[in-house]
Order: sequence, then C-alpha cells, then structure tokens
Amino acid sequence: MTRHFYTLDAMRGVAAIAVILGHASIWMQPVPTPRAWLAVDLFFALSGFVICHVYENRLDSGMTVSQFMKLRYIRLYPLFVVGVGVGIISGAAALVLGKGHLSSGGLALAAISGLLMLPSPTWNLTADLIPLNKPGWSLFFECFINLIYAAYWRQLNKRLLIGIIVLSGGLLAFYCTMGQGYGGTSWSNFFWGFPRVSFSFFFGVLIAKNYDGKCTETGLAWLLPLLLIPILFSVNLSGPYIEFLMVILVFPATIAIGARIEPPKQKLFLLLSAISYPVYAIHEPILYLLWRIFIYFNIKPEEYTPEIGIAFVVCMLIICTFLEKFYDRPVRRYLTALLLGNKSPQEKTLKGNS
Repeated sequence: MTRHFYTLDAMRGVAAIAVILGHASIWMQPVPTPRAWLAVDLFFALSGFVICHVYENRLDSGMTVSQFMKLRYIRLYPLFVVGVGVGIISGAAALVLGKGHLSSGGLALAAISGLLMLPSPTWNLTADLIPLNKPGWSLFFECFINLIYAAYWRQLNKRLLIGIIVLSGGLLAFYCTMGQGYGGTSWSNFFWGFPRVSFSFFFGVLIAKNYDGKCTETGLAWLLPLLLIPILFSVNLSGPYIEFLMVILVFPATIAIGARIEPPKQKLFLLLSAISYPVYAIHEPILYLLWRIFIYFNIKPEEYTPEIGIAFVVCMLIICTFLEKFYDRPVRRYLTALLLGNKSPQEKTLKGNS
C-alpha cells in the first residue's frame, strides 16, 4: 500500500527553490545563494525511493515497462516542454539580434532534441547537453535510470543494490579526486552522469526496500526541510569532498528519516510539493530570456540587486503555482487517458526530480 510522503515533498520543494536561487545568484547579491547542484543528487535519491515505493507492486501486478515509461514522461514532459518553448523563443531572438551562441542549424538541432528530451548534438557550439532548457540534463538521466529500473526491477535485490551503490559511489569518489563532483551537466563530463544518477537513485530504492511502512506524526517533521537550508546555503561547507559526504551520507539519512515522520498540518508541505517540479522545469529558460532582454535594452541588473532577484523568484513561484494547477494537471490527465486508455489514474504521489 502506498501513501503520500509530505515531508519528502517539502524537502523536494526546498531543494527546488535552492536551484532557482542558485541559478539567479548574479541577481541576488549580496544575499548568499546555495550550491544548487547538490539539490539534483537529492532529487535523484528521492525519485528512487518514491518510484520503488509507488511502482514496485504495480510492476509486480503486470504493469509493463512501456506503461511505466509513459507515466514517467506524462509526469515530466508537459512542464519541461514549456521551458523548451521559452528557450526556443529566447534562442531565436538572440540569433536574430546577432547575440546568440547557436547558429540557425544549431538552434534547430537543439530545438528538436530538446523537444524529445534528448541531449543536443551541438557540442561544437555549446557544452550544454540541452541548451534550450539546461536543467533538462538531469531529466535525461532521470528517464534513463527509470528505464533501467523498470526493465530490471525483479533482479534488484538488496545485495545487487549495494553492489551498484558501492561501485557508482567509488566512481564518484574518484571523480572528486580530480577536483570535480558534478558529472553529467555538460558534454565534457557527460559519462560521469551515469554513476552520479545510479548512486543516488538506487540508494533511494534501497531505502524504500528497507522501509517498514511505519510513520509518526510530529512537528519535528519541519526540521528536515529546514535542515536543507544550511546544507545547501553554507559557503563554509563548500568543496567536492564535503559535498560528496552530503550526497553519500546526509541525503540518504534525511530520506530514511523523512519517510517515517509527517507534520500534523500538511498545507505548506503540499504547496512546496506542487511548485517543486514546475520551478525546476521552467525557471532557467525564463531567466535566460530576461537576461537577454536586459542586454538588448542596456539594462544592468547588477545595479538593482538583490531586489530584482527577489522579484524574479517570487514571480516564478506564483507562475509555477498557476501552471501546476491550470496547465500541468489537466494536461497530464488528458495524456493519461490518451496514452493509457484510462481517464482516472494520476501519479498522485510521484512528483519526479527535479
């Protein structure tokens, strides 16, 4: 039996806000902004836990890999494609004004691959995997690892999961020794994204397999989302080795604890849950579009910080709240009925990464 994990949802929401603050850091000075890249590893681990909890019984009851992946794309695609659409508009405007870094052919390739949620073969023009909606790099790896999970879930016993976690964690540790730690974000470190997503996702799956279903209602549930603030915002804790320890120790521990405690009142937690994926999926192309508008009109946003950054974040949260309710939910209901022939099922618990 599955249930809604309000505390984990709130953690995801806080992490999504950290991402938007991190990407808008140039507009937020002197307000300290977070190490947003760490949030992605948390998203992967949360995804592994929730997907295993929600879908393992369904897969055991006959859900096919095709049906599973359709549900995943229905969850991720509608909002992501909005971001790609904004990215296409922004890239086309930059091309017309002679200020873009993509040629017309490169823009067309980036648009086609972006609409397909695939890396763009434009490495000679830009290092970004998905140039028109840069956070899409993590969604590509999310879909990849979801497919692996759905295809081989029966073989994923605890011993194999530990083996995968140890192997991928070892590769991540090796990557850290080279002064890195954030693989998969660009073509230059593309292949390192596979151990990165494998470690966190399958650690989440392992936690789910050891979850006993028990849950306690307590006001202490507020502490876990709040704990992410010093973790993600602390400048003094920066560095690949400290961040590596966060990924391999702190995030799994918070998920294991968060699954077992829930707040007495869930309204704010539900709101954080609702805006988490919309914020992640569309903020960066809008940020880029505004930045290009500022350049065109010779506006220097750094002269208006942090007010302009705060206004951007607030506006994005409002926009995403409306998009989630009036666009994302109806579109997902329609696509579920169209692709799965069922008008009622929805992914009520599964929120994606992030």
